[in-house]
Amino acid sequence: MTIFRTKIRYEIRKNLHYLFIVFAGALMFHTPTSAIPNGGFTAWVFSIILVWYFMDATYCFFYMTEKIDTTKFSVVNCGVRMTMTVSDRFQK
Repeated sequence: MTIFRTKIRYEIRKNLHYLFIVFAGALMFHTPTSAIPNGGFTAWVFSIILVWYFMDATYCFFYMTEKIDTTKFSVVNCGVRMTMTVSDRFQK
């Protein structure tokens, strides 16, 4: 796995994880539900997982993000420091 870290950029590796949504959607329809116990449970399991993921993503989008009006960037020895003011709700 270390080879992937050095050869492939982080952004590409992160975006590849979104293929889970495509594969989970395909697995929902792969096996008929009448095929229990030989894989018929995949429709139920992956539909629950996808609903759970989209509910979490929706919650994070609407309630865990906020617009920042002013951001200050200053250069330090080891990188860049970003200073901003956030609301009281976000600091909890």
